[in-house]
Amino acid sequence: MYKLTGVTKTYAKGGITVIAVQDVDLSIADGEWLAIQGRTGSGKTTLLQLLGAMHHPDRGEVTLEGQNLARLPEPRLTGVRAATIGFACDSAASDQDRRSIVVKILVNYNSDYDDPTVE
Repeated sequence: MYKLTGVTKTYAKGGITVIAVQDVDLSIADGEWLAIQGRTGSGKTTLLQLLGAMHHPDRGEVTLEGQNLARLPEPRLTGVRAATIGFACDSAASDQDRRSIVVKILVNYNSDYDDPTVE
């Protein structure tokens, strides 16, 4: 299970701090289907990057089966991504201002996964 607790992610853009995701609490069961909808710039891609452990939150925690992904060393995190996290995305535009991403989170979590890059 994924669990996001109080997750916030910001970016600097032209000297301004942009809040991409703010105070998100979310639980996603293994194999659950999830639709993420919102206007352009509303944080959809940032949320996916956080779920895929491509970025770490500025505040809060993203956990997968109880492991805080931000605390894993990069070689272990790479192994977790390769063995347990997958996205099947379908992007569709209903008009210029609205974008929708439908995501199937494919988690085949194995807590005994032996990452060959970690001794």
